[in-house]
Amino acid sequence: MQLLLHPESDESAQLSQIETEKLLRHLVEVEMNKRTREGTYKGKKFNAICHFFGYQARGSLPSKFDCDYAYVLGHICYHILAAGLNGYMATVTNLKHPVNKWRCGATPITAMMTVKRYSRGPGATPTGKPALCILQQLT
Repeated sequence: MQLLLHPESDESAQLSQIETEKLLRHLVEVEMNKRTREGTYKGKKFNAICHFFGYQARGSLPSKFDCDYAYVLGHICYHILAAGLNGYMATVTNLKHPVNKWRCGATPITAMMTVKRYSRGPGATPTGKPALCILQQLT
């Protein structure tokens, strides 16, 4: 439907705007609901949050490091979910060493947040702490 409603000026499809993540979420949700009705799935209710990666997908091909890193992060995420946890972020350290020396873990997202109270309005607002990123090698 997206392809038909909002074409480019030359009538071609806006491929970068196709929300495949929403289609995938819908298809998984339909399948999980079917399995729940049939009694073949008794776990938690499926709930997904989508993010559009249309612009990120325009980058160069991933390196071997990129592929290894993504695979390991996905594997950690599996273990986080299998343990029934939420609110955690997969972490990998020791990245300058070979993959078999990498250290995997999970960090509570709240550990990376701080709470600020503002003079206007009630309550507190959780925010992410700013972090300094040093891109040059230290000598």
